Amino acid sequence: MLKGGTMKRIWIMGLTLIFIGIWNASLEARKMDGDDLSNLIIEGENRLKVHGDIPPLNWTPNIYKDLPNIFQNSDIVSDLKAPALSKPALSLPRGSRSTKTASPWLDRIYEPPVLTLTTKPSKTVDKKVNWIFRVKDSQGKLFFEKKKKSILPRKIEWDGFGKKKTPIQVGYDYSYMLSIIDEAGNPQRYAGSPFNMKSFRYRKGGKSITMLHPESVFLNASSFKFSKNGVRFLTEIKDFIRRRFGKTIEITLYDRDLKFGMARATNIARFFIKALEYPEDRIEIQALPPSQGQGYRYVEIVAK
Repeated sequence: MLKGGTMKRIWIMGLTLIFIGIWNASLEARKMDGDDLSNLIIEGENRLKVHGDIPPLNWTPNIYKDLPNIFQNSDIVSDLKAPALSKPALSLPRGSRSTKTASPWLDRIYEPPVLTLTTKPSKTVDKKVNWIFRVKDSQGKLFFEKKKKSILPRKIEWDGFGKKKTPIQVGYDYSYMLSIIDEAGNPQRYAGSPFNMKSFRYRKGGKSITMLHPESVFLNASSFKFSKNGVRFLTEIKDFIRRRFGKTIEITLYDRDLKFGMARATNIARFFIKALEYPEDRIEIQALPPSQGQGYRYVEIVAK
């Protein structure tokens, strides 16, 4: 039989265990309410959603920011009006610009220098030598010659002009040769391969002159069909004269058949009018016999 003191201790211990259990349950409930969010995820779907509100933005631009100080706090600002679209404030004169876009720049038209020779440096001390540079035309006639007694230059350039300052004839073959005679009288000759230029552009008297071989511009001796190379030539010229838009362009075709030459010159002019929107009244065309040119058939386009 248990004594009274023992029963009292058992009763107190039981109450203590009951109190501890209630206190732990209360802690678990508080933890569940405050930190544990696992019950919000059901079958992979997060039920916790956050809705953010964008605060209203009150922005008032400073209309006087880009105005000079003289206009600020002045009544004149209220009288300023934007120009109407139909009447722009700045109007460029007619024929001063083109609405056509530029084409990728081509590089098929030769410009001076048309020929560059690079010599190898001498292994010994440089000494003066007699050297001659010659260019001959398709008939074997001397077209250009340069003679000098000096240290052989590392680079020799030719601008494409003959002895009488006449330009090279487009569409014809040319050949060149370099002769060197040292102090001992030993000659050395270097001959280059023949070359042919279908185009040539140079400047003279503030004008840009472009020469084209007509059979390279037109297809199969046609007067209106351009060849593939012809379109490239004219496209490059088109982008070149864009910088001179509105200025007079002269198109001359030298041919024995003046009517045929005039038809070709007219079609070249139509190309620029269509491709560049060039003012028709700024293009002058004509056909002349070869005797009034350089003695052969070619196209000449002069841009002032």
